[in-house]
Amino acid sequence: MLAVAMLVLCCGQVVPARAQTSAQPAASDDSELVWCVDEALSLVKRKPRWRCDGRVVSADEAARIRDARVQRIKRALDPEPVVPGRRLGGTGTGFFITREGHVLTNHHVVDDCPTLTVTPAGREETVATLLGADPSRDLAVLRTGVRTTTPALFRAGAAPRPGEPVAVIGYPLHGRVVIKPQLVHGRVAERDMAGRPGVLTLRVDVRRGNSGGPVLDAGGRVLGVVFAAIDTPAVYARTGKRIRNVALGLSLRIVREFLSAQGVRAGEAPEANPLSADDLFEHGRAFIAQIRCWR
Repeated sequence: MLAVAMLVLCCGQVVPARAQTSAQPAASDDSELVWCVDEALSLVKRKPRWRCDGRVVSADEAARIRDARVQRIKRALDPEPVVPGRRLGGTGTGFFITREGHVLTNHHVVDDCPTLTVTPAGREETVATLLGADPSRDLAVLRTGVRTTTPALFRAGAAPRPGEPVAVIGYPLHGRVVIKPQLVHGRVAERDMAGRPGVLTLRVDVRRGNSGGPVLDAGGRVLGVVFAAIDTPAVYARTGKRIRNVALGLSLRIVREFLSAQGVRAGEAPEANPLSADDLFEHGRAFIAQIRCWR
């Protein structure tokens, strides 16, 4: 039993936008306007060249980028063609752990779902099948037809250290359509708030929709799987104390035991050098996926 109330994340500090330069030209005119792409948001805007911190593209490419974004939003709002006759029951996060297309997530994300789909970041939505699940560990593994050359790698050797920087990438719900993954930064908590072996306490802002996402170290190696957050209102009602931005993750020991029982082996690698915020996002984006439950 957890020592504090927790909120399951079923169905922060976001990576900062690039800073604009303070240097400005003395004057500008229409001839200096360019189509500028913000790659992180897949947005294209017309602006002075000196204000473009992204990639400059032609008018034709800008039109294609705008059209692609409109189509993604339409699919997120009404993706009926993927699963005809069913309605979206909930969403969560998962991540690819093998080149053959196995996706790891939480059991509560896929529980009682007649149809499951997986949408890798920047790719098309595809139907997935449940290979195995363990409600007691809140873990599940899916089989997809997607092949990837960049599955996530578990960190070999060193266990998470109190105070160690971490990041969580996934699809948190903020009261709006979620079509792109988001990365939030935090740390391994100095104090264990779970009171349960195999559970990591993290000081990081996670929301509904983050369930099943990976906990990454500074070098992009997987340290665990997010499954819940401390229920702040419940804790305050019971104790009078406010506890914010505390998440819970399943340790690699628990994850490895589960995958071994399913006959799935994830790749591992030693701790790597820290990545910049942008590089860490791109690293995680290569193996992250949104999971949708259709009923």
